[in-house]
Amino acid sequence: MARAIWNGTISFGLVTIPVGLHPAIESRERLSFDLLHAKDHSRIQYRRFCQGEGVEVPADEIVKGYAYQKGQYVVVTDEDFEKARVPATQTAAPPPGRGNVRKLLGWDDTGPRERGEGSASPSAAAAGL
Repeated sequence: MARAIWNGTISFGLVTIPVGLHPAIESRERLSFDLLHAKDHSRIQYRRFCQGEGVEVPADEIVKGYAYQKGQYVVVTDEDFEKARVPATQTAAPPPGRGNVRKLLGWDDTGPRERGEGSASPSAAAAGL
């Protein structure tokens, strides 16, 4: 299981619930790119050595490539990464549910409340239910 990137607790009076925030994807689901020789798309080793030609390759001849099959690559340029960059269009939304649950969790119509807003403690919020 993935390691939590944040740990905390939610307290309701004498009851404390541990909470952990985990990444949305597993590491094996992430894209990984290999360094390739621009001329023949052979993999580049750490020492910048072309496996296909058996020669050391200068840094200006190295490109990034994504392996879609063993030994088969698609070359990805910096322009491709720029085209793929899109502005964020989504923000965190309050969880669906009854208003009482949303109030208890400290959510209003726009998202979580800032510290100091709303009730002074979780038990005071629970008392208002």
